[in-house]
Amino acid sequence: MKHISFCAVALCIMATPLATHSTVITNRSVATPGSTLANFVYMTPVAECDFRNTGETTLKKTFTISNPGHYVLVQDIGFAASSADQNAIYINSSNVTLDLGGRTLYNNGVGTTMTGVSINTGLKNITLKNGNIVGFSEYGIETADCRNLRIENLSIGECAYSGIYLGGTSTSADVSEAIINNCIISHCNRASGASTALSINFGYNIIISNTLVGRTITTTSGDVKGLYLANSRNVTVTNCDFGSNSSAGSAYGAYIENCRHVALSDCTSGVNNAASGNSGYGFYVTATSYDISFKTCTAHSNYGAGTGSGYGFYINGGYNTSFVDCTANSNYSSGTGHGYGFYLTTAYQSYFENCRASYNNAGATGACGCGFYQTSSDKTIYKNCTSVGNKAGSGASGITQGGHGFVTASGFSSLYQECVATGNVTDTSGTNSTSAGFFAYAETDTAWITCEARANGSDSITKNAAGFFLDDTTASCVRCILKGCSSFGHRTSGGTAYGFFDDASATSTLIIDCLAFGNETANYYLTEGTGSSNVSLNSSVTNKTIANITSRPPFQNATITSAV
Repeated sequence: MKHISFCAVALCIMATPLATHSTVITNRSVATPGSTLANFVYMTPVAECDFRNTGETTLKKTFTISNPGHYVLVQDIGFAASSADQNAIYINSSNVTLDLGGRTLYNNGVGTTMTGVSINTGLKNITLKNGNIVGFSEYGIETADCRNLRIENLSIGECAYSGIYLGGTSTSADVSEAIINNCIISHCNRASGASTALSINFGYNIIISNTLVGRTITTTSGDVKGLYLANSRNVTVTNCDFGSNSSAGSAYGAYIENCRHVALSDCTSGVNNAASGNSGYGFYVTATSYDISFKTCTAHSNYGAGTGSGYGFYINGGYNTSFVDCTANSNYSSGTGHGYGFYLTTAYQSYFENCRASYNNAGATGACGCGFYQTSSDKTIYKNCTSVGNKAGSGASGITQGGHGFVTASGFSSLYQECVATGNVTDTSGTNSTSAGFFAYAETDTAWITCEARANGSDSITKNAAGFFLDDTTASCVRCILKGCSSFGHRTSGGTAYGFFDDASATSTLIIDCLAFGNETANYYLTEGTGSSNVSLNSSVTNKTIANITSRPPFQNATITSAV
């Protein structure tokens, strides 16, 4: 066995491979934000008292690994850099395993810019495992270009910029075939400036699994992110938690930017809290990302303050984004912002199946509390989705500002099939606000097939309520279809409640084989054209078919010619 001579550092190179370590994370909880390093929760077998022992050996200059081998940390090591911009351990060779042996590598200095473990560019076959990396003023682990990287069974905390930073710079200088498994990456706290727990840029063929990524904080300025994934492809994320990030700016659980072929399953992102005037997001996808899929993922209790909004899933400009068996609940704003479960803007060919949005609220004085909301988005499919109990705040004042189940606005060719909206409400004040199960505004060629709206609005709500509310006289729906839908039990206390409401002029909307009953004001309120040509069906009508029987091509300039 060969010992490193300087400062009696307890790092060893083993001539023969070590037995496989069985250390796993047994406690997924972490210390409260702003805690001291002594309160950090370690992996077994390291106890908290080990970290507080006095007299540990202090590393004062970078320990460089220049040869292949299996390196083991056999006692806790504090790094007190002798100058700024130093790394505690620098890996400068391929085919290296650094096993922390259940011990802790920590920052024992102040006022310097340091990284715990830095990996040189162009290396391959690097493994980091089994221990704790704590308190570095820049990164816990960082590399810009590495092949076949494994990071497993590590707790990484209180590193200011990022716990793990895989910062590739281009398609030819990237991090690929990387695995991050069974880790805690948390408390990346920074007073000012952005902070991210796990940051990956130009990553390819990446697997992230069984990992907690969050509890990131900024106190005076800057956004925070649990996961930041950018310019990456072929990424699989399974059974991860991206929650409890708190920011002086906006807060994101998982932020995905300009990526392709990313699959997230069994992941949770909740309680991401933003400062006043900023928004909190569970999952955020932006910048021409393609083929992003969410399966059995949950976004909950994400919070916007002041004018900021709370979003469960936010998709901005995505292509072929899919959601299967996902849930968004209790995302909210405490001020004048919105609360959304699923929010799409300028998205294309999105797909939802068996998803649920519930109790997303706009807060005390907010505008829109909505389960599923899309604007300027085309060819979205919703299949067997449910929206329950979403609520607008008392300041709701616009036509789209209400408690809605599903909203679609200014888009083309979407389909809602076998979806249900129930119990969506608007609070007791505000002007021109409506609670609707399904709300459409300036939409073209969109269809609702065998959908059900029930009990939107309530006896305590003074604003309007509707099961299906299509456009108004200034922003008509064009060539839209409702077929085989039912709408019942909508009530208000002082407003008006409709089963089906379409107050547009000459829009060629078709309502076919639909059923409305038990709505407080009118089961159908449908107008077409102006003056005496209007078709208005009152609350005594319980089952009518409104059909286009003209000879014009389908959905072109059609008019309602019969109410049979």
